[in-house]
Amino acid sequence: MDRLPTEVIQVILHGIPNIQDRLNLVQISRRWRASCLAIAFCSTHLQWSQVQCLVEAALANPVIRYSIREISVEKVAKKVAPERLSSAVQDLIDLISDSPVEWDAWRKQLSNNQDEAWIALLLAVLPNLAAPAVAHCLLLRSQCR
Repeated sequence: MDRLPTEVIQVILHGIPNIQDRLNLVQISRRWRASCLAIAFCSTHLQWSQVQCLVEAALANPVIRYSIREISVEKVAKKVAPERLSSAVQDLIDLISDSPVEWDAWRKQLSNNQDEAWIALLLAVLPNLAAPAVAHCLLLRSQCR
């Protein structure tokens, strides 16, 4: 598989909708990773619990950060325990906050998994994002609304 032309590898990756499956293929070889990492993330579907991980991965890796063009997030209505913010997220909050009061508000909202704060941060982190979508799902129903 390492001998396939880059164009064939890209067609294969574009045909796989699940990001985890794409990432597994990117790990096949250094060549696959170098030529296809951006494609692996260009259109991404996540569960709400994965948003913080994506923000942190995008902050750590510019290839991921600049490659995401479309994203859809499925939000499940349930209580989630407060999360500890990574140093990369805290550094970003430092950059976008104009005052200590604003910094504290960002920190509290993100730590408490407030939807609007994470979506705003996601929009700030992904400069090439053209098509964001969030579906809200109730825990007791199988349909999203």
